[in-house]
Amino acid sequence: MGVILCGGNIDMPVLGRVIERGLAADGRVHRLLVEVSDRPGGIGQMTRVLGEVGASVKDLYHERSFVTGHGLVSVTVTLETRDYGHFRDVKSALQKAKIRYAVQESIAFDETESFNHSELSNFEPSE
Repeated sequence: MGVILCGGNIDMPVLGRVIERGLAADGRVHRLLVEVSDRPGGIGQMTRVLGEVGASVKDLYHERSFVTGHGLVSVTVTLETRDYGHFRDVKSALQKAKIRYAVQESIAFDETESFNHSELSNFEPSE
């Protein structure tokens, strides 16, 4: 499938959304809800793990108003990965580092991925 672009009236925000949706459909953009320490270095530890596995942080939202418990806060992270296999590596690296997360949003899944909305409300570590 391809998109033909012609003329000079291309709406850039729409084009940006088309590209983002395409990246998500290819398994390259994912959103996680991650629990990190509310102490200095908590977000740094998480981003260090993501960097070591080669994931690119596209967006990070740190909400300190809603502490999840005992000095932990939720961070919403949008990541860019190479493909679904790389995303599985990212999840494994987070688990190995004992960083709790839930897959919050993924637009497209391959046959090995599943999305469970209850993961968000219970905020259980992913398998």
